[in-house]
Amino acid sequence: SGVGRDSTLLVADGLRTLIDSIASGEPFTFHPRASERLIQFSHMILRDRIGLTSDQVENCIKPYKYDVEVEPREWEIGRTKTIELFEKELEMCETKLKEIRTKVGGGRRLGNLVQYVKSLEEKEKERKAKLQDNPQAYVNEVEEPDQTPESYRYPPAQIIDGQFSL
Repeated sequence: SGVGRDSTLLVADGLRTLIDSIASGEPFTFHPRASERLIQFSHMILRDRIGLTSDQVENCIKPYKYDVEVEPREWEIGRTKTIELFEKELEMCETKLKEIRTKVGGGRRLGNLVQYVKSLEEKEKERKAKLQDNPQAYVNEVEEPDQTPESYRYPPAQIIDGQFSL
């Protein structure tokens, strides 16, 4: 009990929430009984393993329960290496963004592409919300391709690049 149990329960609650959201989405909305069984089965597995897992977490963190002595020199070396890693990661992200900008055709076009991708994501969220509210209404409906002028402006590869740049 203690930190191990608390942290394990926190992770288990997160997993339960994630499983519930997955089971309430497509394609499980068409099979409500399968969704219920999936939720029951996954919650049963989590319940069965929570005790053993919390004990293992407790055993893993025992060395950190005591004060760790770090010399100022070691602390400074760790700090410098951490800063170097963050700067390297930032540089890699900026390089990738520049690469996407040149591939798409400039910063302004990338900005428009990002707005278009966000609108696509919003439409998809709305469609999923409607589907969750009334799954039977969309069973026989054939999805129409987007016929707006923006849908012809960006090729699929650029849309994927726009998603990466988000």
